[in-house]
Amino acid sequence: MADMGIGEMLALGSVAAGTAFSAFSSVNAGNQQASAYQFNQQVQQENASIVRQEAASQAAIDRQQTERTLGNVKAAYGAGGVDPNRGTPLDVMADQAMTGELTRQLDLYRGEVAATGDINQANLLGYEAQQARSAGENRAVATIFSGLGQAALTTRLPWSSPTPSTSF
Repeated sequence: MADMGIGEMLALGSVAAGTAFSAFSSVNAGNQQASAYQFNQQVQQENASIVRQEAASQAAIDRQQTERTLGNVKAAYGAGGVDPNRGTPLDVMADQAMTGELTRQLDLYRGEVAATGDINQANLLGYEAQQARSAGENRAVATIFSGLGQAALTTRLPWSSPTPSTSF
């Protein structure tokens, strides 16, 4: 092994320091990107929860409205001397109750569809966070290997490829 001069030692030290810093920066950048994706994932999960709560609230409002409407219809029939529990008045009230329940179910369905979209987006962001972290680690490994190759070329260490001989 050839003795290294000051210049080669400085070059090797610079390569090593640059490689270490670059590898650390790659891992750090991947972790920072993953953290951003994870934050956005949490936001999407919270959005899904909010959408479900809003849908449940709207469904409750619709149920109350249906009950008020049914009460008004029943009172109007009663005030007119009609028995609301038989015949056409009963059919009208049953139809009104069914329409109200369908509206309530539609509110819940729409909320669930929107929440599912938010959950799917959250899952995608979670996957992207994993990929960002992995990419940062892969860049760090590639940087280390690149730095080792540069160090071998810079210092002509024994494992570096020898210079081909031109003599015959």
